Amino acid sequence: MKITYLDNSGFAVEINNDLLIFDYYNNRSETGKTFADGVIDFDALEGYDNIYCFVSHEHPDHFTRAIFRIARRNPNTHYIIDRKIKPAEGVDSTRMAPGSFYEDGKIYVMAFGSTDEGVSYVVQIHGKTLFHAGDLHCWHWMMESDESESKKAREAYTKELTTIRKYLNDRPDVAFLVLDPRLAQGIDDRLLEFNAMFKPKYIVPMHMQGEYWLSKPLSRKIKCPVWCYDHRGQSIEI
Repeated sequence: MKITYLDNSGFAVEINNDLLIFDYYNNRSETGKTFADGVIDFDALEGYDNIYCFVSHEHPDHFTRAIFRIARRNPNTHYIIDRKIKPAEGVDSTRMAPGSFYEDGKIYVMAFGSTDEGVSYVVQIHGKTLFHAGDLHCWHWMMESDESESKKAREAYTKELTTIRKYLNDRPDVAFLVLDPRLAQGIDDRLLEFNAMFKPKYIVPMHMQGEYWLSKPLSRKIKCPVWCYDHRGQSIEI
C-alpha cells in the first residue's frame, strides 16, 4: 500500500491497482502534474482497476468539484461523498451520512460522525482497514473557549470515538488523524486518546496547516509508527 500526501487532509492511497483519494482540494502546483508534485493528473488515471473518491465534507480545504472530472478518464470511478454535496451529473456516487455504508464486493465503507461538518470514514479493502477522520477532532480554541466549552468539545469527541469503537473490531492499519496547530496547548491529546482506544498500526497526521514539524514530537510519545512527512507529494510504502 502506497500513500501520497496531497495537501491538508488530502491523500492518495494505491493498493492492488486500486486508487483511493481522500479529501482532495488543491489541484495547483508550481512544479508539475503528478502525485510527486502533490496533485492528481486527471489524464493519467486510466490504468487503475477502480478509483474511489472520498469527500468528508464540503469545506474548501477538503473538497473541489474538479474531482468529478476523474470519471471522464476512468469509468470505474465511484464517489463516496458527504450527503450535503451535490455530485456532478452522470457520475457514480453515494452520498453518506453518519451510519451509512457502501459496499461493492471489493470495498466496504462505513460513515461515522464528525465534531464539525460532514463525516469520518472507515474503509476496508484488500484485507486492510483505513480510518480517515475528516474534521473529526476536539475543536476547542484555547484563547476563545472557556473550561465548560472545552469540556463539551472533549466529550463530543470521545462520544464519536465510542460509537466508532462499537463497530470497528479490527485495529486500523492506517489512521489519518487531525493534528491542528491552531489548538496550541494539548494539541495532540485527542490523537493520543484515539491511539489508546484503537491501537492503529500506523498513524498519519493531517490538517497541520503546513506545520509539518508537529508530527515529530507526537512520534516520540507513542510506540505506533507515525509518518512524519514534510512536503506535498511525499509518499510512503506501508
